Amino acid sequence: SMKKVVYLIIASLLNVSVLAENTVAPTMKLYLASSFSKVWDDIATHLPLVPTNSLACHIPTAGFNADWTHTESDRIRKSGFTVKRIDIAKYDESNIADEFKNCDIIYVGGGDEFYLLQEFRRSGFDKVVQEKIALGVPYIGSSAGSMVLGSSIEFAKSIRKTEASPLLKSYDGLNIIPLSLFVHFGNPDLKEIYRNILAFALEDGTIFITMNDDQFLFAEGNQWRLVEAKE
Repeated sequence: SMKKVVYLIIASLLNVSVLAENTVAPTMKLYLASSFSKVWDDIATHLPLVPTNSLACHIPTAGFNADWTHTESDRIRKSGFTVKRIDIAKYDESNIADEFKNCDIIYVGGGDEFYLLQEFRRSGFDKVVQEKIALGVPYIGSSAGSMVLGSSIEFAKSIRKTEASPLLKSYDGLNIIPLSLFVHFGNPDLKEIYRNILAFALEDGTIFITMNDDQFLFAEGNQWRLVEAKE
């Protein structure tokens, strides 16, 4: 029932205090968005560095390097960053760390969250990114790029099939944010999908936070807040 769903959302918001109990580096800076295009300009103003002379490493893997991922790279360049595109599907544990040596910020774009999580694990990027985050390198995620940092992406089976990721053995995310991140919340095209997701969450006891396309979750150490992007 709707009452149950409202209760679940309230319970989920109360549970975000689990961030404080999670062993997070005080230097951690995360900017987890639902929609890159709507909030990037806002995120760029929050970043603790000057874009000129800074290298942004853009991971377009979840979007399979589609044209729109290049539009995102261009947008980051327009803000003054030098952009290095790294498709983690082309690397493995022997060479992935070198690729990210000089990154000042990491941006992981949207697309297929199952394929992205598979490639995070297979390439060893899951370990690299946790080290970078602990060192204070800002991590920006959009949609799938945000979801994989949460506790689980299993709920996304309501959104897409998992055929592109035959090597994925577990739906557990990196759990840097110990909640599931429900992105694109309130999008009228996704009403039916969200009914299924909320039903799954109720059944499964998933602790989650919802984000609409005009918001991003800003986490610094164990402090976090939802930021509304300025129009």
